[in-house]
Amino acid sequence: MELWQLLPHKYRPFRSLKKKLKVIVVLPAYNAGKTLVKTIRDIPPHIVDKIILVDDASSDNTIEVAKKQ
Repeated sequence: MELWQLLPHKYRPFRSLKKKLKVIVVLPAYNAGKTLVKTIRDIPPHIVDKIILVDDASSDNTIEVAKKQ
């Protein structure tokens, strides 16, 4: 399913935007070092413009893992 298909019907005439329509993912994280890579890989890249990671003072390697992605 394409992202534009999730729009309410009143916005469907703007199908020409479907190639330009992107989202910004805000991803909260707390000690997510073990799961962060899989989580980011599971986000469909064709609809994402940017991923913002919000770290809540993790005590593991969340920041280091995020910097490598």
